Amino acid sequence: MTLVSANRLGKSYGDKICFQDVSFTIRAGARIGLIGQNGCGKTTLFRVVSGEEESEGELSRRRGLEIARLEQAPIFPGGVTPRDLLAEAIRPWRELDGDIEALREELATAEPKEQNAILRRLERLEARREAGNGEAASRRAEVVLHGVGLAAELLEQEISTLSGGERCRVALARLLLLDPDVWLLDEPTNHLDISGIEFLERFIGASAAAILTVSHDRRFLDETTDEIWELESGRLYRYRGNYSKSR
Repeated sequence: MTLVSANRLGKSYGDKICFQDVSFTIRAGARIGLIGQNGCGKTTLFRVVSGEEESEGELSRRRGLEIARLEQAPIFPGGVTPRDLLAEAIRPWRELDGDIEALREELATAEPKEQNAILRRLERLEARREAGNGEAASRRAEVVLHGVGLAAELLEQEISTLSGGERCRVALARLLLLDPDVWLLDEPTNHLDISGIEFLERFIGASAAAILTVSHDRRFLDETTDEIWELESGRLYRYRGNYSKSR
């Protein structure tokens, strides 16, 4: 299934050309690494794909497509805590858990003739939760917070008081608690230790979402991608295989 399709995209700022005549397709379940020298336009391409910036050419997204983008230097609203942001991110999962529990209770008291319809609805909701790594909301939050190395005592502090690395881990945790069709990850391993990187590799491996990753971490790209895109001199070159296989 095609999620995003681009034909002859071009983007420039004044005399500076970021890219031109770029065409590509992002399909469901894609694992793509985007590489190129600093300043070549990788982040700009992310912004175009996500709809944050306009470009020349044609770009189409599947109707209802949800895209979540991780920025290298995330900006947060004032006066909020990590707990505020994470609670909002996980709210749909809590609602899903509540719907599943309500259907189970309804099934327990339903008349036999009603049970098949309830079971079908229950199976659809459970399949959706399973597609999101199969964790109930509270457990999902616990796993993600531990995985990215975000200490519990930081959750009640205003984000403005946290270090740059801590803010980046908050942004990553929030992203991983969402349920998008496409993740755009800009240097996601920055500020993660080895165990955090390994957690992210496993999380990506278990996700059903398509993932487009910018990273200078070659090992991470080898573990999480099966296609490499390279931006060079305004052109996009595509290679099959992970980073090592594409060299």
